[in-house]
Amino acid sequence: MVSDLTALPISNASLLDEGTAAGEAMLMSYSASNRKKSIFFVDQATHPQTIACVKTRAEGFGINVVVGDYTNFDFNTNGKDLMGVLIQVNYSMFRI
Repeated sequence: MVSDLTALPISNASLLDEGTAAGEAMLMSYSASNRKKSIFFVDQATHPQTIACVKTRAEGFGINVVVGDYTNFDFNTNGKDLMGVLIQVNYSMFRI
């Protein structure tokens, strides 16, 4: 169906929205750490629906999702258990 809609011979529809993609990225980070690290940091400026999706995906894996301001987060203290970081940039903050 996605091929028909996009007129492309090959298509992929596994990551249809930002929240699902963020959750998959978190799980990829978890796998890359050999499931030994348990903290995934999400900046508080991330869309609320994305944060909710990440938290939901994390529950079944025992991943601790920490939401906060990335400029105040102590990456050195939490670094040994930190497996990944999600920071969303709001381009409307920048003046061009």
